[in-house]
Amino acid sequence: MIKKILNDEAQKAIEAKITDIESKSSAEVRVLFLTKEKHSEKKLSIEELALRKFAELAMHETENKTGILLMIHLKRRQFHIMGDEGINLHIPDKNWQPYAEKLSEYFAKNEFEIGIVSILDEIGLILAKHFPVSEDDVNELSNEIVVD
Repeated sequence: MIKKILNDEAQKAIEAKITDIESKSSAEVRVLFLTKEKHSEKKLSIEELALRKFAELAMHETENKTGILLMIHLKRRQFHIMGDEGINLHIPDKNWQPYAEKLSEYFAKNEFEIGIVSILDEIGLILAKHFPVSEDDVNELSNEIVVD
């Protein structure tokens, strides 16, 4: 299903943007595309589902609790951005909502790659300001797009 909206080149561009963000900040960024739902997930809100996926991706296990998830639910056409405890100390989850709404606008215009990269750019600037990269920073999570 993801191939319908993002070709291989677009996926690589998104992964490159994640790598770029992480070269300028100590945050760990993941992009998750949900293409299906388990029966037990159908009644969950987008926030509850993001929290579940955050845990499944072990994003809460980063050393400084600086994981941030951009979740794109393709079937529901909903978007959610959430950070771990370390992120939330500086940037509450509610502050990410305008970016999720902006992403929705891009998707409504079928501007998938442009929308994701643009939103990641904006998120990256915020993360670099609050979580500058340190000399001993290591990449704790894969930068590859996750499709579930």
